[in-house]
This record gives sequence, C-alpha cells and structure tokens, in this order.
Amino acid sequence: ETGILNCSVGYASRPTQTGHACRPINEDLIGQWDACMFYHLVFLAFRVASLKWRTIAMCAGSALFTSYVSFGLLYVCAGYMVRVGMALLAVIPLCFGLWLTGFIILIPSIGKALPPPPANDIYPSLGLGLVMVGLTFAGAACMMRKQVDRAIDCIEASFLVMRQVPVVVAHP
Repeated sequence: ETGILNCSVGYASRPTQTGHACRPINEDLIGQWDACMFYHLVFLAFRVASLKWRTIAMCAGSALFTSYVSFGLLYVCAGYMVRVGMALLAVIPLCFGLWLTGFIILIPSIGKALPPPPANDIYPSLGLGLVMVGLTFAGAACMMRKQVDRAIDCIEASFLVMRQVPVVVAHP
C-alpha cells in the first residue's frame, strides 16, 4: 500500500501532486472540486481551532504581552541600544585589530589572559586595517552625535505613536 489513489472514481481524473485525491480533468468539475477542497480546508481549520482553542488563546495572549513589553523596552532603552550598538561597532574591530597586530599582548593585565595571535605575515596588516575601521567608526560616532540624538528622538516618538494605536501593537 503506497497511499496513492487509483483514480477510478467514475469520471476522468488524475491524482493530485500528493497522490491522496483525484482531481477531475473536466473543466466543469474542476471548479466544483476546487470549491469543495477550499471549504473542506476551511472546515478543517475551524475544527482544529475549536479543538485547540486553549493553545491558540495562550499563544495570542503571550504574543500580546510580548509585543507590549518589547514596545515598552524599546521606548525606554532606544537611546542605550543605539549608543551601545555604535560603541560596539567601534570597539570590536579595534580590539580584534589590536590583538592581531600584537599590541594588546603588551598590556600586562590583558596580555596574560589572551592567546598570542596567529603567526602569519598577513595578520598584522589585517589588524591595522581593523584598527583603522574601529577608529573610523569611533570618529564617526563622535562627529554625528547630534544626528544620533535626533534619530533616537525619532525612534522614541514613533514608539509613542505606536502605543497610541493598539492595533499596531497587537498586530505582530
């Protein structure tokens, strides 16, 4: 038993892609068959929803709670998140670049905890490139302070607007 139908149903038909139903070839019957399958799927969806209503209600409730909490956290922490993200964009390439060049090993308190960088001729120049990228990000973050503050204000204002419209919060 393979689970594939023989399609000897009394009218010209061919198996569906899954092989579990016979789709008619006649144009008049195709519309009826599609409508029947659609209503069957809708009925099946409502049946599953009626049987699993507790699970669906718990998922909907937790989604609403999570969306309200995330909007609240984003409103309160938007400035911190943007500034920490910009600082990480500068600090991570800088530290990794200093490690690859070997300069960070010279600092006694840090140098003992880190393994030495790989021994290859390309790594010091790659490290210097990463140091330059980190310094560029740090300089850009310092020079764009007013624009960053304005962007943070826009983010906070947009969250205030979204909190005024409950449908937007409940939709995700």
